[in-house]
Amino acid sequence: MVYRVTRTEYANSLSGEGSRANGGRWNTQGLAAVYGAENQSLAMLENLVYQPFNLLIDYSIATIFVPDDAPVLQLDAASLPVGWDAHSHKPITVELGSNLLREAQYLMVRLPSAILPEEYNVMLNPNHAAMQHVRIEKIRPLIFDARFNNKQK
Repeated sequence: MVYRVTRTEYANSLSGEGSRANGGRWNTQGLAAVYGAENQSLAMLENLVYQPFNLLIDYSIATIFVPDDAPVLQLDAASLPVGWDAHSHKPITVELGSNLLREAQYLMVRLPSAILPEEYNVMLNPNHAAMQHVRIEKIRPLIFDARFNNKQK
């Protein structure tokens, strides 16, 4: 399973339209990708570090089924170029991920989290032929606990 935390209005979509329009750490603007994580807590954490807390309203978490026999590539932190985990998206990761999306050899790429490199985010290629077997199993509202916004005094 893959978990995707997103605004509720987009939770039913696996089109990758948001990343196509805006780009991301692993894809250039113009290339669709669906980002998620291998566990719910990492999917949530990824949103917490990139969005101001006051904008994390009306979010949901989608549980996504990916077939066990889907073509998957795993990239480990040690195999990635220096700087892949920088706070802002760097051309080295955008180029690498974009090339993988264009080649469309893999339905899913397992990518170490820049926050916790021992845990994995995933990038699904919505243009891969096997995407027809990927489905959303469940969507539920997600409320970010106010303690995440606890300011030190």
